Amino acid sequence: MAFDQVVFYDYNDGFHGEPRRLFDRAGNLSELVTKSVEPEAEDVKALLAALTEKSSFGQAVVYCFDPHFAIVFYEKGCNVQTIEVCLDCNRVEAGYLLPAQKQHPQGEGDRLYYAGSGMSESFQLFINDLLIKYGFSNQL
Repeated sequence: MAFDQVVFYDYNDGFHGEPRRLFDRAGNLSELVTKSVEPEAEDVKALLAALTEKSSFGQAVVYCFDPHFAIVFYEKGCNVQTIEVCLDCNRVEAGYLLPAQKQHPQGEGDRLYYAGSGMSESFQLFINDLLIKYGFSNQL
């Protein structure tokens, strides 16, 4: 994936039923964003490494998915990838399963799912450290 900018977003949707996402269907940024920062290059490098490591995942998830933190990769001002994180339910959603999330397969064919797609404790703590460093809400 090619990108030239990364932005971390802090947002809160006051979850009541179906969660609202960072971008609407037209691609507009949600009015629920409370803070955005461009992280330091060393944090982006560490995050990219963590997102590709199997040791960052392998745990169960709960299906509440009320994300408050997102990582968005841009190229020439266009969103090329959005990753939303919910520390409450242990889920990371990127529009598709990240290869490192494909752990503990269950079922087969169109009923295949991965029971180990949730964040490991070490990856949760890594994300939480980023939230603390950049003064974001919804920390562990």
